[in-house]
Amino acid sequence: MSFIGLIILVGSCKARDAVMPKSSRYQKVCDVFTDKVLSCSKYTQLIDVVKLMRAHNVSAIFVQEGQQICGIWTEADCIKLDFTDSNIKHLEIRSVMSSPVLSISSSQLLSDAALVFHQHNVRHLLVVDENELPCGVVSITDIVRNQGLDHYLQFRPIKDQYHQDVLVVPSHCALNEAVSMMRERAEQVILVYNQQLNEHGIITQRDLLHLIIAPNNDISCWQLASRPLYQVHSKSSLFDAYRLMSENNVRHLVVSDEQAIKGVLTLEHLINEIENAYCSELEKVLEQRDIALQHSQRNLYLANKIIDASLDGIMITQQDGVIIQVNPAFTVLTGYKPKDVIGQHPRILSSGKHSKNFYIKMWQSISCGSISS
Repeated sequence: MSFIGLIILVGSCKARDAVMPKSSRYQKVCDVFTDKVLSCSKYTQLIDVVKLMRAHNVSAIFVQEGQQICGIWTEADCIKLDFTDSNIKHLEIRSVMSSPVLSISSSQLLSDAALVFHQHNVRHLLVVDENELPCGVVSITDIVRNQGLDHYLQFRPIKDQYHQDVLVVPSHCALNEAVSMMRERAEQVILVYNQQLNEHGIITQRDLLHLIIAPNNDISCWQLASRPLYQVHSKSSLFDAYRLMSENNVRHLVVSDEQAIKGVLTLEHLINEIENAYCSELEKVLEQRDIALQHSQRNLYLANKIIDASLDGIMITQQDGVIIQVNPAFTVLTGYKPKDVIGQHPRILSSGKHSKNFYIKMWQSISCGSISS
């Protein structure tokens, strides 16, 4: 039996897709992470941990037990410490570390990492490879630096997207008391006001590291506070704020206007705004996809109508030759019903009048883009 008709080959668009530019929306963790894991033994004393972090200019360190990562300690964990404890510098890191450690695959999207940061209120994630082995670390800073900030933040004003109810303490306030207030209110920073000088300073979690290396129960807030302040006007853009953070290697800016200090803007505020921009863009992309899908479905419906109405026998195959659709004329010409051939190979239509080489050449011709009739 011979078959006279059309074979339509359903192929792929790999060549076209390969030249498409890579959008920042699809950046992966492996594109931006730091491929080094700073770690220490769980028995390491806290003072040595802080010195190690300062030597490598990092804000987090992982804790090892044997070959396994069992914990993490960051600058933010300083707020949990009791600075009245004279033995604080000799504490073993295992007693103050956070565990278990949150991790993310290097092949996951940056948007996935941003979601984990937001859901768990953390700043660092351990990066693991395809074998679940540690291969680096990714931080909120890495996310912000690699998301096309001009596009996301340039025309977004600061407005009220900052922490307005910031804690302000007098300059003579004892540091231990201020740290207790920070802990109770879960504050990243406090502002210190010196009435005599009519000046403000700021204390961040990073500043508290100094108290581990050089404990001093009698120190006042003003003695530890950083000054002058890095300030940004409330009418400035979020991109201006980020640029100021980057230029001065800080994660917090004081927001002010002509009259007074309004609050504090943090790096986390920027990541939240980027997430909002992601959602806005995602809605547009989904809307465009739905329109394209509806258009494609209409075209497919019309194509099926034309194929079904054709007097030529037509079968549609995948690129490997497996039949996925036939029209009514095909059944009339061959006697095969759709259920008999779908999932089969066209070799079932062989008449036996041609050699094997004939069919090999014919299929090669079809695979190259030709349509055989």
